[in-house]
Amino acid sequence: RTLIFNMYYQLFIVNRNGTLVYEREFRACKKRLSTNEKITLSSTFHGMYEIAAQITPKAARNSTNSDANSKTQGKPQVGASGLKQSDDNDDARKRNFDWMLSGGIEVMETDEWKIHCFQSMTKVKFFVVCDPSTTDCEAVLKQTYEAYTDFVMKDPFYITDMPIRLDYFETAIDKVYGEY
Repeated sequence: RTLIFNMYYQLFIVNRNGTLVYEREFRACKKRLSTNEKITLSSTFHGMYEIAAQITPKAARNSTNSDANSKTQGKPQVGASGLKQSDDNDDARKRNFDWMLSGGIEVMETDEWKIHCFQSMTKVKFFVVCDPSTTDCEAVLKQTYEAYTDFVMKDPFYITDMPIRLDYFETAIDKVYGEY
């Protein structure tokens, strides 16, 4: 039986403008980054992500969602309003939201580390630097996003795009990354 050990080094949350709004170090890397280097790293990654999203062909962006769409096409679907039949109008509605398909960098990997990125619909990027053998980064980033929406975005005193300094969010991050 193989023991899977997931090692996360750092978590970054970057707003839609490329500004670092949250950073958390879980384990020290070979060289500890200064605050300025963390800001530089996050803004550089944001720029590379945006360039990759712009140069990604539209067909490649749509192919990530086409598998999910093809499974439900022509079959009844249950939504908030009840049972409905999928039709050509659904395709027209999906085309209206093509701009939300990112096409940016999802994984960047070297021999010593890898970066996994998740971009929300509001273009906030969550990326984690981890060991190359780490397997469940997508699930962890989605849990991080859930904690962000539950504890940051629902906080009436949080100002959007400002640094995140909330104890409840810190506790949620401890719980998410403490499991791994």
